[in-house]
Amino acid sequence: RVSGDPSAAVARLRTALEHIGEYETDYIELLQELALAQEALGDRAAALDSLRRAHVLAQKAARSKYDLELGWLRT
Repeated sequence: RVSGDPSAAVARLRTALEHIGEYETDYIELLQELALAQEALGDRAAALDSLRRAHVLAQKAARSKYDLELGWLRT
């Protein structure tokens, strides 16, 4: 949230998300923050979409971490 201005926050967060990769560690947190700003603007559909994307990416990250750790145990 940029100085209490959710529309500015949405714009800055979208720009940030466009410039970093989906697999960067901050991407999920930025999506969650985007959802909060979208909800503050009253755009609940976009907020839910952002939260769903964040959830899917968090699940993928958790599975990848699990697979990596399992691989270490096998060696």
